[in-house]
Amino acid sequence: SFSVRQKNYYSIVQNIETEVSWGSDLSPIIYNIFTVDISTTNQTLLASFADDTIILTTNNISNIASQNL
Repeated sequence: SFSVRQKNYYSIVQNIETEVSWGSDLSPIIYNIFTVDISTTNQTLLASFADDTIILTTNNISNIASQNL
């Protein structure tokens, strides 16, 4: 599932209805299309391994950590 954030507004949570089969010839291409432009800031770190990606940030104030993402 996913939701979209624009500034302080969030969309309702939507289910992901389709996917590319694991092991499909298209899987690496589609993965690269969707992850090549993940943006980061000075407060975030992007870590990837195989098809797992995480965006990391830290702050003593949880609201600021959330805003950094």
